[in-house]
Amino acid sequence: MKISEIKTEIKKYGLSPTSQRELSLFSSSSIAVGYVLLINDIIGFSHKAVCCFYNGAWTNYLMNERFIAKKTSNFLEENIKLLNNIFDKLDLLEQKMVKVNIEASKNLKDNPRLGLKIIVDEYAEYMAGIGVYNCFWRYLKFPGKKLLLDKKQIGKISRKREKYAKVYPETEILLKKIVKKIGRRERFDGELLLFLSLFEIKKYVEGELDVSKILKELEKRRKHLFYYYSNTGEEKIISDKKIIEKLSKDLPKVKEKKITQISGQIGYGGKVSGIVYNLIRTKMGAPKKNFILVTSMTHPKEIVLLKKVSAIVTDEGGVLCHAAIVAREMKKPCIIGTKIATQVLKDGDKVEVDAVAGIVKKL
Repeated sequence: MKISEIKTEIKKYGLSPTSQRELSLFSSSSIAVGYVLLINDIIGFSHKAVCCFYNGAWTNYLMNERFIAKKTSNFLEENIKLLNNIFDKLDLLEQKMVKVNIEASKNLKDNPRLGLKIIVDEYAEYMAGIGVYNCFWRYLKFPGKKLLLDKKQIGKISRKREKYAKVYPETEILLKKIVKKIGRRERFDGELLLFLSLFEIKKYVEGELDVSKILKELEKRRKHLFYYYSNTGEEKIISDKKIIEKLSKDLPKVKEKKITQISGQIGYGGKVSGIVYNLIRTKMGAPKKNFILVTSMTHPKEIVLLKKVSAIVTDEGGVLCHAAIVAREMKKPCIIGTKIATQVLKDGDKVEVDAVAGIVKKL
């Protein structure tokens, strides 16, 4: 597939930046397969395509949020009575992944390759479950003419999503332990295995792929890559930096200097002024207390940091996201889903977070 063809596909499917994660190619391709193929078995519709850019630290995902919000709205109009059945299916997927992690852990010492296979065989299906919760998340962001979920249902989805999503950080930690163990045994940098796609790593664990022949390619992917997967089954991986830069050229760019105000959804109400600490772009340690945390999204591992902040501002998220849940628990002003906060707000900027109006102003 040529660069022009990939750009055409991105435009055709209406893909635009939606989220940012610290995830490897293997995990990202598991998400793509889960969201594009396997999610359909749970709710009867799916994403048409998913792609992402990796820069050596963060993976930025492109999806069509409005398309999924509309499909979710249609689903709820016709099947809202089936929500409990959906939750039951997701509960089973969560329990299954917990068991998978336990079984994989048992093989860590004596047979790490088998441990890796156990996770690889199930991870995309688990990610599909996260995709279902995120369909509701995106629907709440773009609800259409009428919100079809009441507060009780939204609260239930929020709690269940939070519980479900706690499993994958544990899986990610286990994955790193397993691949490092494999690398020590087979005498290469085991973490490079995580820069195989789901389909490639399946071949590896089955003994059908000799990684020693592609280590240089995996080294390149660890620095930067582009990944694309569509419902036609087409997978594209690019590790050439120049090509990736050309691909990303047409993506929406933010003119930082001209923007003095951004808006988003209200995670928790309140109004406060303070100094920005941009977790994504910072070059310094976090202030001791009373600062405005600006980040792409928050993680459970950052709970100590979150206790010190005056307010939270995120690029992504909806009322079900971790940042919104924590903000409500801690009663701290929070604005989510701004898309561009981490690009516009820099360390040291003085801002006013008006989480009553859903606006962040530079002062």
